[in-house]
Amino acid sequence: MAKKTPKKPPKVESPNKAKKPKKTDYDSPWKDFIELYFRDFLKFFFPEIEADIDWDRPFRFLDKELQKVVRDAGIPRH
Repeated sequence: MAKKTPKKPPKVESPNKAKKPKKTDYDSPWKDFIELYFRDFLKFFFPEIEADIDWDRPFRFLDKELQKVVRDAGIPRH
């Protein structure tokens, strides 16, 4: 007759072990919105600046470069 191995009980997490809450990304949707509607955003909040911009010239967003500068400077993110 084959020897039966006892089954291990299911793993139960300790109630004292606090789970880390998931970080909610509130920043990205705003960045996406501003990039998508950049000119309208400027026109609404900064009409004088929007009027001075030459919109025929191409532009690009430098948020990644800014993040690197802030990270390199050691400025804490809040």
